[in-house]
Amino acid sequence: MKIVRNNGLIFYIGIANPLDLLKVSYVARRERGDQRYYQRMIMSEKLGKLTYYIHKERKEFYNNVILAVADGAGLQFDSKSQDGRLDYGILNMGNLGSSFWIIDGQHRLYGFTHTLKKILKVQDQEISKISRN
Repeated sequence: MKIVRNNGLIFYIGIANPLDLLKVSYVARRERGDQRYYQRMIMSEKLGKLTYYIHKERKEFYNNVILAVADGAGLQFDSKSQDGRLDYGILNMGNLGSSFWIIDGQHRLYGFTHTLKKILKVQDQEISKISRN
């Protein structure tokens, strides 16, 4: 779903395969000039717990992975229907390289990758995400 705010900001809400998200995302962990950002280091103990949660308990995450993209270049949205400011369709992330900044949910996202080492069926699962450009 594409949402255009009155101030022109565009948000996308949807589901995606975690492996596809990992191909186009990165985790920022430092300060640069006037920009301050930090994501906790990925902890193997936490990934192990997430693997158990996903694989053994067969649980899903009901909260979003939040991503940001600087300018939206390379994103293509194929609209299927509209309702006011809401636009329903498919967001094609193409081959953007590491264009999406993981703002929240890095452990959930990397937890799926860690789980893949244990069982391959997980690769067909999808997780919810929110991204803004």
